[in-house]
This record gives sequence, structure tokens and C-alpha cells, in this order.
Amino acid sequence: MPFARSRIAAALVAGLVVCVAGALGAPYRFMLVPSDALVRRIRGRSEIELTLIVRREPGVPAYAGPAALVIRATSGDNTTEVRVERAAAPVDDGTYQEWVYRGNLPPGLSGPTLLVTNPPGGGPELRAMVSVVSTPSFDAIAKAAPVAAPASSEPVAAPVEKNQVSPSQVAADRAAGDATRAGLRDNEPVYFAFNTRVLHTIHRLDARFQLSFLFRFSSDPTQWKAPAFTLTTTSLWDLHSYSFPFRDSTYRPGLMWTIPPRSWPESDHATVGGAFGVEHESNGRGPDPGSPRSPANNDDLSRSMNRFYFTPKVTWKDERFGIFTFAPKLFVPFFVADNNPDISHYRGRADLLVTWRSRESGGQMVSVLARQGTEWGRHFVQIDYGVPCFPQSWLLFQWLYGYGETLRDYKVRNPGTLRVGWMIKPWAANR
Repeated sequence: MPFARSRIAAALVAGLVVCVAGALGAPYRFMLVPSDALVRRIRGRSEIELTLIVRREPGVPAYAGPAALVIRATSGDNTTEVRVERAAAPVDDGTYQEWVYRGNLPPGLSGPTLLVTNPPGGGPELRAMVSVVSTPSFDAIAKAAPVAAPASSEPVAAPVEKNQVSPSQVAADRAAGDATRAGLRDNEPVYFAFNTRVLHTIHRLDARFQLSFLFRFSSDPTQWKAPAFTLTTTSLWDLHSYSFPFRDSTYRPGLMWTIPPRSWPESDHATVGGAFGVEHESNGRGPDPGSPRSPANNDDLSRSMNRFYFTPKVTWKDERFGIFTFAPKLFVPFFVADNNPDISHYRGRADLLVTWRSRESGGQMVSVLARQGTEWGRHFVQIDYGVPCFPQSWLLFQWLYGYGETLRDYKVRNPGTLRVGWMIKPWAANR
């Protein structure tokens, strides 16, 4: 039978995964996952593949998986035992270990089937649910009854307790591993977008583009010793004037520490994480220190500031409505340049970011970035809408309004600009 590559996703489709460990605070936590919710009977054989996932606490030795598992399979009033053998070498990423077991279910089982085993070393039962389909045709598989609990007085699934590991925790731990991976990777959105504007009755072509990356020095799971260097540049480009000058560019180098996402207590949908750090922001303007000051060599257009920031992040994943993220960026400015001492009046002390993207990889996405200055009425809103066009890229529609689009003209209100372009990286889901 074909086996799903993503065992965790298959388990969620199956709709029933129960994870159990021995006592509270046990060093190992277990989860039993079927590779496919539907088990097809072909020529009297119903081959099944199960994955035993073990989560171990930091500093605990690797778990020694058994060579075989004895499974009690129940379908209606029919209960029988089946032995599944270890089929491959374990996978170990330092936190999770996975063992794949394969075997054949007896002929008497059909329809919704409950699989029960005791974790190696003792402890409460591990349970999983599959549906045995007696025909190999795809039409029959499509019309198969949905996975449901067999008639039994005992509960099919117990609530996930403190000594259990849930599918949401596994997903959060995997996301945390991605968020703390060492090396060069994306950070904020990367895009290039065009717009037209009228200046002195002449239609002019402009562009706005952003590049952003981070480099993490280590994959240390504590992260307190492993900051990441970040750099984001945003530029406004005049494509109409002679020599195509940049109207303004903003540079934001910084150091960032990631708070790895963790599953929200008692929720299989939400994760909580974040980041904190320090960054410098400037437009790179200033006088030539090797030349005397003059009207042509001054710092009138120089803008800069520094800030500490903290970004809590809540992500909610829903099977029907997609993935929502709420990530306000709270900051405390310091060493603000004399040329822009009142910049907080226009840009405030926080950025509010809300994003949505579809469940499909590379699907539609929407983000809203808003800020309010410390003086009322001085605000900024940017809305990005991405439609997938090429693999891992989006047709971008960007609309923004308000104060502070650039450092140079932070006191100038943008009456509203619509841009259309190309985005190769949106706001990351695990950032």
C-alpha cells in the first residue's frame, strides 16, 4: 500500500492520535501514528504501517525502540492481536525519535478499527484509529465510511495530559527547530513593486523594493547564546528621472534572539513564540567627514535611530480558514538622531502585524501592518495581498497610507499609494 510521507499529517487526517507516557515528569513521551488512515485489503492482505514517536527531555539518553510491537486490533466485536516488526532504522533529531513498524492485519477486521498497544517499558495505552477497506479500487476508497470509534464502552481517546505529547506539540517543536536553524535564511518579506505618481502634471514611474535576511550563528536550542544577525533594506526608486536615483533607502541591521514557538496550553491549533533584540535604523545619509561642512556637504537629510524591541507572536492554524498570525512589535527607541527627535510622534512605539495565509503551501496571503504615532492622527497602514503566480512566488498588490513610509520624509503623509509587483517571500509562518 502507498504510505504517506508525512506521518503526522496522516495522523491528523485519521482524526485520532493518543500519546501517553508513564508518570508525570517522565523522561520519555510516546505517540503512535498510522501512516495512512485507510488500510486497503489486497488479495486478503491488509498491510499497515505505524510510527512510534518518542519525545525525550533534554539531557536524557536516546530511547531504545523495541524490535516489534504487539497490537490489539478491535473492529466491532472482533478483537485480535497482531505483531508489527520494525522496518527501518530510527530517525533521531535530538528531541524526537521515530521508529517505523509494518505488519498485516487479520482478515476478520473491516471498517473502523481501533489499534491499542502498551508503550515499551510499561505505562498507559497508546491508541490510534484506521479504517480497513476491503476493496483496492479508488472509488471504494473515496466512498469509504469516515473514521469513527468502534462500539466499545471504553473511550477511544483520552484528553492530552501533562505527561502526554500531542500532535500540536510535535508540530510546534518542529517549527521551533526551523526557527532556530543555523545559517543564512529569509527574515521579513522580499518583494519588488511598481507604482505611478503625478508630479507637475507628469506621470512618473516609481518602485519600492525590500530585501531581508538573517544569519543565525548556532542552532543552540537554548537560543540565549545564539543570536542572529538581521539586515533589512527598503528603498524607493525613481525610475523616471535621469540616472534613475534612489529617493530614499532605509537600512536596519540588528541582533535578534528567537523565542521558539510552543503549543498553546490545551490547544491543538495555536502556538506562541516571538523574538527580541536590538536594531539600528538609518537612511545612510550624512556629510563627508573628510570634507568641510557646506550647503552641499551637511547632514540635513540624515535620519537615524536605535531601538530595543520585543515581538510576541501567536499563530492559529485552522483546517478550513487557514493560518492566522498576530505579532505586535513593541520597541523602546534610544540614541535618536538630532535631525529626527520627534520621529515617535509620527511612527509611535509599536508596529502591529496581522497576517493570514491559506493552508496550501504557496497559497494566497494577506498581511496588514499598522502603527499609530504618539500624536493622534499620525498613523500608517500597509496592506499586502499576494496571489500565487510562479512556484514559491506571488503577484503582489500593496497599498499603503499615512506617515513614516521612509525615514527621510517621516513627516510627510502619503495620501495613498497602490503598487503592483512580485514577491518571492512573504511574512514567514514560523517567524
